[in-house]
Amino acid sequence: KAFDEEATSHYIRSSQMFHTTLVHSPALLLLSKTDPVGSLASNLRLKETWESMGIKVSWKCWDDSKHVSHYLKYKEEYIKTLENFWDSLNLTKKNQQEENHTEQQEVQREKLQAKL
Repeated sequence: KAFDEEATSHYIRSSQMFHTTLVHSPALLLLSKTDPVGSLASNLRLKETWESMGIKVSWKCWDDSKHVSHYLKYKEEYIKTLENFWDSLNLTKKNQQEENHTEQQEVQREKLQAKL
């Protein structure tokens, strides 16, 4: 009881910071309708808040998996959801573009050095 008030104030502040994040990267929320820790309603509010801030939110909600146990119950679907999310980020494409740009810079540098 001695630390209840202090712990509660830290929890509230950290929750506020999480919901109003400065990071606007795409997010993937994995949840269950029956999760007593992260309720459907609170996750829906989070999704709506982030979307109103311009954050792209991907969402997967199972009917009956326990808190943080979605992978154990729905392994294939969980993995497919992650793969789809990663694919939506186009990270491989971006990395390839960066590599091509670096290669082009190197070629230009070599041409310039050859002229000198």
